Amino acid sequence: MSARISQDFVQDLIARADILDLVQRRITLKKMGSNYSACCPFHQEKTPSFTVSTSKQFYHCFGCGAHGNAIGFLMDYDRLSFVEAVEELAHHLGMAIPKEFSGQKTKIEQSLYTLLEKITQYYQSQLRQSSQVLTYLEARGISKEMIKHFNIGFAPPGWDNVLRQFGQSAEAKTSLFQTGMLIKNEQGRLYDRFRNRLVIPIRDQRGRVIAFGGRTLTDEIPKYLNSPETSLFHKGKEFFGLYEARQSKHFDFCLIVEGYMDVIALHQFGITQAVGTMGTATNTKHLQYLLRYVKDLIFCFDGDAAGQEAAWRALENSLPVFSDGVQIRFMFLPKKHDPDSIIREEGVEAFHQRIVEAVPLSEFFFQELSVPLSLQNPDAKAKLVKLAKPLLQKIPSGIFNELMVKRLAELTQISVDTLEKHVHASQPLLVATQPNDAIETGLSFTVKTAIALLLQNPALAQTIPYPVELQQVQLMGVPTLLKLFEQLKTNPSLSTGALLELWRNSKAVTHLGRLAALPLLTPPTGMAAELSDILQKIMAQNRELNIQALRDKQRQKGLSAEEKNSLIKLLKERH
Repeated sequence: MSARISQDFVQDLIARADILDLVQRRITLKKMGSNYSACCPFHQEKTPSFTVSTSKQFYHCFGCGAHGNAIGFLMDYDRLSFVEAVEELAHHLGMAIPKEFSGQKTKIEQSLYTLLEKITQYYQSQLRQSSQVLTYLEARGISKEMIKHFNIGFAPPGWDNVLRQFGQSAEAKTSLFQTGMLIKNEQGRLYDRFRNRLVIPIRDQRGRVIAFGGRTLTDEIPKYLNSPETSLFHKGKEFFGLYEARQSKHFDFCLIVEGYMDVIALHQFGITQAVGTMGTATNTKHLQYLLRYVKDLIFCFDGDAAGQEAAWRALENSLPVFSDGVQIRFMFLPKKHDPDSIIREEGVEAFHQRIVEAVPLSEFFFQELSVPLSLQNPDAKAKLVKLAKPLLQKIPSGIFNELMVKRLAELTQISVDTLEKHVHASQPLLVATQPNDAIETGLSFTVKTAIALLLQNPALAQTIPYPVELQQVQLMGVPTLLKLFEQLKTNPSLSTGALLELWRNSKAVTHLGRLAALPLLTPPTGMAAELSDILQKIMAQNRELNIQALRDKQRQKGLSAEEKNSLIKLLKERH
């Protein structure tokens, strides 16, 4: 759909949006001069470095570099795609996306979201009518508030309740099948997936129902039944309870548990940071998704052998996403206990203490590898290095990686230098790289300043004529500068945020965002004169480069008549 959304509509959307209002609905801002500031929501910090500018309609963090306009903030903070952010902002502003730009796929998906919401309401109505299920929930200690908070419902006994209620037409049956609500047997007969089960809606990051989890009320197997993979629901990415956790004011860490009832019970006792993996092993994609929201993850497992094994798999999947600033810990419960039972038995305070005492990844890492070894002899030390090496190679380079190698050196009494060489020998460690974009690398100070001035003060393009003479300049970044002038000539009223939106699909957008936040010492009244002066300096720089190139060629090969005339002309211009 994004390719079919009118750029004019997007620009109109940004022009009408108030980024201050948008950000303030999600984080607390404090006025600082003409801007507003806060601790950055995208990385952990103690001193505020996140700023929002109402004049620029632009946000920027001087700590981690996050920046953008209203659409960008929704994409970064709410973890939306571009299309979803446009839809969300349009809905917030009461603007309808032009029909000609609404893609067919999006229309179909929207109808599926609507269908699942109606089914959720149907299941809730069935729960209210079933005293047996309400008695079961009461016996489980689930409060009425949690039933309402998580929209818990009941799928009544019978093979075709949902089918009869929502599948009156062939098209409706197709939609039910696409959402995983129906199963087709070998004879082609359709019947309800969830029958005589407690039904719990699974929501995406925007709060839309995308699937269900069903828990049996008897001894039926399986105990828990999830919706299958669909166009809306991807098990390898979603967490049950993440939407509800993010609504909490205290979502500063994430406690990862296994069951639906565990999540619901923990939320009921105030541990609103809990999310569930819905019976699937936590993979690297899961963790990458969670780390967008918080940098402190705690895995909670049973204390038995199966729990230890699951924890080790989680550790291995954590290593590739572990970076400086991330904290991953492991919390083990007593045997025959799960989070639901332990918090009810020990109480909230004791559970909080368990969270505090959760084992850091580094400690669990060496503890597990060292258990079968006696590190008193050289053979065992060599075995530990051999076991640790492939795992350490999964960790991106950085302080944490260096500390892990240092800890290995302490345990084996091998020098850090020797271990570094050995660990790096056959496979280089992952290195986080930044795109090599010409806008930042090799850009002269004058060109960089000119771009920054124009980005931060788009109105300057109306006071300074389009610099046609720069078209012949070969300096890096000048084409970008000219493009900005052209865009502002066509759209003179653009804000900084709206101007950057035109560069969304460009490789240069990241660096332009940094320049849009670059501190400028020039007072507002002198910016026009400053930009004019800089444009002249750019011309002078380009002239000196051309003079130097011609003189170098003159010394090495000699110049043609035309080149001699060019050199004379450039020298005259210099003086």
